[in-house]
Amino acid sequence: MKIIKNILISFFVIIMLIVTAGFIIAYFYEDDVNAFFVQEIDKQLSTKIDVKKINFSVLNKFPNASVEFADVVAFSTNRFNKKEFKTHNVDTLFSAENFFFEFNIIDLLNKKYNIHKIYIKNAKVNLVVDSKGNDNYHFLKSSKKLDSDFNLRLKEIELSNVRIIYNNRLQQTLFQTYTDNLFIKGNFSSDNYHLTTQGNLKFEKLIFGSVNYINTNYASLSLDVDVKNNNFIISKGQLSISDLVFGITGEIKIGEKSYSNITIKGKQLSIESLLSVLPKKYNYLKKEYESTGNVYFESKITGQISKFQSPHIETIFGINNATVLNKKSKIEINKINAKGVFSNGNYNKPGSSYLNITEFNGTLNQSSFSGTVSFKNFILPALHLKANADCNLEELQAFLNLIE
Repeated sequence: MKIIKNILISFFVIIMLIVTAGFIIAYFYEDDVNAFFVQEIDKQLSTKIDVKKINFSVLNKFPNASVEFADVVAFSTNRFNKKEFKTHNVDTLFSAENFFFEFNIIDLLNKKYNIHKIYIKNAKVNLVVDSKGNDNYHFLKSSKKLDSDFNLRLKEIELSNVRIIYNNRLQQTLFQTYTDNLFIKGNFSSDNYHLTTQGNLKFEKLIFGSVNYINTNYASLSLDVDVKNNNFIISKGQLSISDLVFGITGEIKIGEKSYSNITIKGKQLSIESLLSVLPKKYNYLKKEYESTGNVYFESKITGQISKFQSPHIETIFGINNATVLNKKSKIEINKINAKGVFSNGNYNKPGSSYLNITEFNGTLNQSSFSGTVSFKNFILPALHLKANADCNLEELQAFLNLIE
């Protein structure tokens, strides 16, 4: 008992010494550190930033020291047409309840601050591009270099409760996602390093033209990436949405011109799970029909990425031996097989996109059917159906809910 008592007393004394030292260091260094960080941030940014409070601490993120910007608001640049964005506030580029810079306590003595980690909590990011290609997010002063006493030697970025909205009027796309927790780790200050990501996402919107192509879906993401001089090589990646699991491999090159060569594969995907991620306006399909069977697909995303240009997307897919039951009429279509391709076309835009089902077939009781389907232009859709059928029309109408 005496040994345990001594250990507890020693532990308590150590804790008290750390806390006391933390208060003493903060008392003597707080004003200088806070002023230095404000000065360095101001050197780098050409946009206005409001910070309600700045807190320096050696205890908040122990064993690292930290500078917290509380209630941060960064304003958009004025180089885009705000009148094109009436549905949400685009005056604010970025807002966060907490923004932490973490560094080694030894840096205080040397007055050379090497930022090892950035932690952002309760934040919202608005990225917009108007119809002429002008954006609100180019805010760095390119003519200024980082002070030798202030360096980003990042090894970790952590996001908690962060929502990101990207609205591109030039490409007629809007993407909105949210993460409650996402880690990005790697030796970012090096030219060559290994990067890993792990976290949760919620895909909220994916709009092309005027159509939202996803429901609100929760997902998890993990990536293993080798970085070599701004080439990001994904050696292993996995994206899980509902019960759907997708493998991700490929390469992204970032520079004056950025390029992608990414492959996303899904094997033995459940049709029922696929229906669960469709937009809300297709919920009636889940209510009226019940399906079994598997889907496979392989999607390639290649080409230049910029606010002016989207990469080319080419996807092949197929359905194997599926069954669809009309819950009301109890009529069932069996042995459904199909093959198809989706592409965003020659111009990589919704208007040039198409979906072709190059062949489909199935059976309805003792009858059979087959055919092709073509769906072109996701802005002003045009549908073309060619079918060969040898089936009872009354049964087909009842299956499609065309008659009561």
